[in-house]
Amino acid sequence: MAETNINKANALGNKISEAEMKKEVADAAKALATKKKKAISIPKQLAPVVGETMISCINGACIRVPVDGEEYEIPEPFFALIRESLKTVNSGDVRASGALGNGANDQFLESDDAKTK
Repeated sequence: MAETNINKANALGNKISEAEMKKEVADAAKALATKKKKAISIPKQLAPVVGETMISCINGACIRVPVDGEEYEIPEPFFALIRESLKTVNSGDVRASGALGNGANDQFLESDDAKTK
């Protein structure tokens, strides 16, 4: 006879209802909304690689930031998450997309750390 596996979290009564999940997401959104705001601007030249909009989610609370070169004020935790995500953009991917043309706009690929050194 085959062994049966039981999801222990559900067996212990830790199952969450849809209403509870929605409340937790709303609570997370409220908590994040009270955080200090930081300005972020994602260059439109990155759109071919990252898309027209960057989506960032923390504990179910999400924001969408347009990739259009404009500056937007967002809660600091989202700012940090987006900056970390942008660090993973490979400069080769951007160049291969043709977004930067002849390399004149390579400053978009520098991290904050490189600019301060």
